[in-house]
Amino acid sequence: MLYLRKMTILLNKLKSVIPDKRKIDKIINDCEIYRKDLIRYCLQYFEFEYEVAEDCVQEAYVALYESLCNGIEISNYKSWLYKVVLNYKNKTISDKIKRYEQDFKDSEEKENTINNSLVYEPDYVEQIVTDETIEKRMLIILSALNKNERYLYIAHYHKHKNFKEIAQSYNSLKELVSNAVEDVPKVMLNAPYGDTWFMPAEDNYSVQLIRDAGGEYIYGRNRSGISVPIDIEEAYMLCSDADIWLNPGSAGTLAELAVACPKFTDTDCFRSGHIFNNTRRSTSGGGNDYYESGVVNPDMVLRDLVKIFHPGLVHEEFVYHKQLN
Repeated sequence: MLYLRKMTILLNKLKSVIPDKRKIDKIINDCEIYRKDLIRYCLQYFEFEYEVAEDCVQEAYVALYESLCNGIEISNYKSWLYKVVLNYKNKTISDKIKRYEQDFKDSEEKENTINNSLVYEPDYVEQIVTDETIEKRMLIILSALNKNERYLYIAHYHKHKNFKEIAQSYNSLKELVSNAVEDVPKVMLNAPYGDTWFMPAEDNYSVQLIRDAGGEYIYGRNRSGISVPIDIEEAYMLCSDADIWLNPGSAGTLAELAVACPKFTDTDCFRSGHIFNNTRRSTSGGGNDYYESGVVNPDMVLRDLVKIFHPGLVHEEFVYHKQLN
């Protein structure tokens, strides 16, 4: 009788650790809803190499299946998959570097990229930030980068701040603005290129930054998804109605802007001096750190914009922007 009782206890313990294949298959099937977004995430790094991105994602699903079969408990499958895809993506990039399929400006940049490739550590995947709004915002920013900027992002992103720190910094500042701001300034963007003035779409990442900083993009009616050209007359009307003018080309002073856009000197923006450019960290050779480190520090760009729109909320110095004098 004692023997039978012990055998029953043992069988019950075995049942508790033997994975239920039907349950696992259902989990994998339910997680298929994330596949397209995961592939899209990888494509930000592999350009048009769809098969490479697809392979990274498939490896993550295989790892998920094996982990479940081994009895590993996972509380957040989406978080787990994103983390593992990130690791496989970094491993693929490292392999491409070793095969000389990816170029860098110097050995230090190459070494940093290899060192920043993460190890597959499923025990720590629950630490990843999974806020859907943050994910979408970062994908929008990444989609606007060219190939070299993406390499820079890969090489330096984890060196300076991790995703969670940037997200927390960005969101806390955004929340501060939403709770404290009542007056929202209208914001004009850019400067003419020849006889044409290009205005970004309302879902452009730069417009998203303006909104999150407590500003109103003055050309929000552009819902085409791309920057559209407007003529100088329309640009003049928009600028006349704006409270702040941002990023007016390469102008470093009001005098330079007056030469480039003489008609615009009678707008309120110009007369009040509420014109700011993202050239604070530019070089004489034409380089501009805004387009380099700025793309991997959206929280710092946001802080600059908040200081411009609502100076009482930010006391730190500008990082990328400066006021034209």
